[in-house]
Amino acid sequence: MDEDQIHDLAHQAQLLRFQPGELASDKDEFGTGLFVIREGSFKLSSTSGECFIGPGCVFGELDLLQVRAGDVVAGDLGGTCFAVSSMALLSSMKAVSRTFGLRNLRFLTTAPLFRFLDAPDLAMLGRYGFSLTHEGGACMYEEGQMPKEFLYVLKSGSLVTSASTRQTYICPGECLDHRAALCSRPHTETVRVCDESDADVLALSFQLLHDVLEEHTQDFLWRCALLRMLRDSWSDRPGFCGPLMWRDDPESLARACIIKSLPAGSSHGFSADEAQSVVWYAILDGSMQATDATEGPGHCFCLGDRMGESGDSKGRRWERLGQASTLAGCTLALLLQDAMIATDTLPTACDDTSSKLEVVKNTMILRSLDSKQQVQLAEAGHLVIRHQGQFIFKEGDLASHFFVIKEGEVVVSKGGEIIRTLGAFSTFGEAELLSKKTRYFSVNCKSDSVTLMAVDTMIFEQLVKDRVSQQLHDQLHLRRTDIALKDLRKLRVIGHGTFGTVQLMEHQPSGMRYALKWIRRSQAIAKGQQQSLCNERELLMDLAVT
Repeated sequence: MDEDQIHDLAHQAQLLRFQPGELASDKDEFGTGLFVIREGSFKLSSTSGECFIGPGCVFGELDLLQVRAGDVVAGDLGGTCFAVSSMALLSSMKAVSRTFGLRNLRFLTTAPLFRFLDAPDLAMLGRYGFSLTHEGGACMYEEGQMPKEFLYVLKSGSLVTSASTRQTYICPGECLDHRAALCSRPHTETVRVCDESDADVLALSFQLLHDVLEEHTQDFLWRCALLRMLRDSWSDRPGFCGPLMWRDDPESLARACIIKSLPAGSSHGFSADEAQSVVWYAILDGSMQATDATEGPGHCFCLGDRMGESGDSKGRRWERLGQASTLAGCTLALLLQDAMIATDTLPTACDDTSSKLEVVKNTMILRSLDSKQQVQLAEAGHLVIRHQGQFIFKEGDLASHFFVIKEGEVVVSKGGEIIRTLGAFSTFGEAELLSKKTRYFSVNCKSDSVTLMAVDTMIFEQLVKDRVSQQLHDQLHLRRTDIALKDLRKLRVIGHGTFGTVQLMEHQPSGMRYALKWIRRSQAIAKGQQQSLCNERELLMDLAVT
């Protein structure tokens, strides 16, 4: 409590005087509450025995928790107590909870990775997380000790970790290593508070994180572990991260990666196409047998951009990942080719938040977001430019980003066959993030230049909720290209046109409904309307994806 809250609580306290031998824990007379001894002594009797308590001691707290406590009687000389009623105490505790909840929320809105979570999720974490204060020089936990299932985030002060002969410092906003808790094994480091000052730590239970983040909990925890690993290894191992464009921004790298776990006994965990879509990887936990060595936690390897190397060099590097195996299982962080596009950003003047916010507000499926979410998306996205013929991603690639077109056109193809052309404010790439599968299509630039807004998977997961999720699934149904006439059931006629009839049809396997327009080809050809019909088809396709 702060001084004002203590002052308010003191005003509500009563001073009670007890005679020698008088029962102080008589709830019928004094009610349920908290008693603080001012002077004298009191005898506490319980099933385990008797003991005397004096000034500054507290009793009555177990009754508040509805736990059976022993009787308390005044000692030989009697005594006095301050009594605070349960209602006054509950009111004060609620005020304290709100105060600490707001403080935690303000902290989390600036903490790395947490600041990109949805506002309601942050409010829940701030409200139900609790702060711990450790004195300077205190030990938080030791190497070999079994961990508790908590994620600890340093709020103020500094911590030092010791593992083998290596020491690293943890600064405010950084997480403590929680991989031991994730994998239910002893800590591999000792963490102490630096001697100079106390340290405040925010503790978030795994259960709380699961209640708030649901199926994204494990992914978020591994990203926090990756960020900690990057910061620990950045200074003394320059080769740790091959993609140097992220060297000054490890948080963006942690967001841009996808997390993939390989089960025990896996061999050839990646197909050739999947391996070729990986630029860089790091092992977060477990071990993996690569072509020339066994790689353990903290090991990383840069495979390079598939456009930047010769075929032989690329083949040997990606073969390393494609033929990797694991006996006991491992968890990897993978940086993909589609994430490299986000590094080709426009000049700062063109990549400001207002330009990106305009894109968000003009994109149909993103209009359901509230204003705060739209701003959050605009701040997290990157405007990038690609040129005619360049691929955004290829069929069979792993996926880590989705894209919104700001200017220009792209071509969507599958197996070399062009399926559709997408224009301004269309989205693509979200299907694979929803399904956690490889890319269904290839997408390359049709216009001389195409300006895109790229959004990483972590931000995407925060946005794909409720109405936005339903709209995305509906849009993906509309984009399907494998629907056959035999699977459609006629419901009714919607209307008649110059060349045909529009009917309401139901796709029987999925239950999705479509409007199907039947065209009399002979009449269209006779009136020379072929180009008009093609234009109408393109317009309907554009409407379907926006």
